[in-house]
Amino acid sequence: PIICLWWASLGNKDSPKATPLTTEVGNSQKTICILDDDKRFSAIVTAILTGKGYKVLQFHDPESFLTKSAANPALGDLLLCDIHMPGRKGTEVLSAIRERKMKLTIIMLTSDEESLLQAEVA
Repeated sequence: PIICLWWASLGNKDSPKATPLTTEVGNSQKTICILDDDKRFSAIVTAILTGKGYKVLQFHDPESFLTKSAANPALGDLLLCDIHMPGRKGTEVLSAIRERKMKLTIIMLTSDEESLLQAEVA
């Protein structure tokens, strides 16, 4: 199955209204973790993914995800991780995952155009 995520640009007349981000994530036996402080976004993505047969675990702060994944390193198959959150940033979560040598596919997300430009330059 292919899942399409739409990144919507609000308030910027030079950006497209929505840009599709498409990724193949595997079969419906997979568990997807969502780490995003935006509960509304998490709920929408959860509804889409559970409708496709995926098991979804939501985390709204980096510490809750890191605590749960420390207790269960095989927590999920895929992590959709916001870059900007209160406390630790998504890049810090990525570093912690690498240090733990977790076998987890990670997709970093942001709606902040400035972050996208910085990531392209880096």
